[in-house]
Amino acid sequence: MIDQGRRYRWATAAAVVLALGATALVVRWPSSSAAPKAATRARTYSRKQACMLTGPTGLADQHAAAAWAGMREASTESAAQVRYLSATGPDTPGSAGPFLASLAVSGCQVILAVGAAPTQAAEKVAEQFPKVEFLTVDGSATGKRLAPVSYSSTGGERAAVAAAVESALAS
Repeated sequence: MIDQGRRYRWATAAAVVLALGATALVVRWPSSSAAPKAATRARTYSRKQACMLTGPTGLADQHAAAAWAGMREASTESAAQVRYLSATGPDTPGSAGPFLASLAVSGCQVILAVGAAPTQAAEKVAEQFPKVEFLTVDGSATGKRLAPVSYSSTGGERAAVAAAVESALAS
């Protein structure tokens, strides 16, 4: 048989649990005077993609960082998705080539090559991907699907990249 003290403790514990549950329910119950939630600021992108290939140092490179800022600016203006990829391994055109090809087959309409090895790789493979527009920073070669991004001074690289990417996406 359960003694009177034990029964009292169980009843008290049950009452405390019920009281806490009711308090939590009242505190969390939505009121009609609650302020409406702010609208979500989701960004809508177009189907266009612009991609950037850098050397092994990635965005730590001064030119790559400036070019990435230009890519992001172009994305804001054109609603295109932008992304970048850093080539790994030796900093040679042969090592950069497969990374460039992976961007080309993954849906990038515009590919910006930054650095000597990615630029030389772009110059070699541009004709193999007729649906992709290739841009090169610090490159001089031109072709049917290849154009250099030229800028006159330090600090002008971001704006030049943004303008070149926007123009390439529009065509």
